[in-house]
Amino acid sequence: MINFTPIPILFQLGPLKVFTHGTLIAIAFLLSSFLASKHFKNKDQFWNLIFFSFLGAIIGARLFYIIFYYQQFTSFLDIFKIWEGGLISYGGIFGGFITAYLYLKHKKLNFIKYTRRIIPYIALGLAIGRIGCFLNWDDYGIASNLPWAINVDFPRHPTQLYHSLANFITFFILRKSKNTLFLFILLYSIFRFIIDFFRDYSSKLFFLSHSQWLLIIIIITTLLILKFKKKNNISTKKEV
Repeated sequence: MINFTPIPILFQLGPLKVFTHGTLIAIAFLLSSFLASKHFKNKDQFWNLIFFSFLGAIIGARLFYIIFYYQQFTSFLDIFKIWEGGLISYGGIFGGFITAYLYLKHKKLNFIKYTRRIIPYIALGLAIGRIGCFLNWDDYGIASNLPWAINVDFPRHPTQLYHSLANFITFFILRKSKNTLFLFILLYSIFRFIIDFFRDYSSKLFFLSHSQWLLIIIIITTLLILKFKKKNNISTKKEV
């Protein structure tokens, strides 16, 4: 067991508070974007894509949180208080991908080919961002008696660090892959599905969280797409 005191505020200057989670998200975004930018010659086009995708990711992450946890909002204005927390990572991924697709379609660029070199760094950004979740003590796990259990109120699974490790692993796998989009979706969904068994959810549906039911659909859909792509590639080679 490891005793730990959460660090929700990194530092404070008078009335100004710098939140740890937000700082880690900013670092994750800037670092992953900078590393990804090295793969592109047209920097303006790249940074425009990143800007719009980031906005889409924030909106998607917040929208998914509102859908699943609407009962937590006491007034309409609470929806816009993002600085108080309340984002769902896969909602952000969905929102970011949709925005990127629309932007690249507008620019008449191939979505899969263009984003192939960016996606590994999305996994890297998620890995760093999850460290912010841990320091803020969000998305914690159920009770545990394992040696690495983190004791804040009582020993729990550090599911935030599980997510971080899973995303680091995904990052290194994707760096050597050409089919990064669907492989990323598949790996993220599988890791998330497994880790969710150790998350402390207030409500479940037939022993699974609401997220896990959605992830099952995503995993099955992604596997079917990959199978279709593989079959289509084999057929194309035979015709050639």
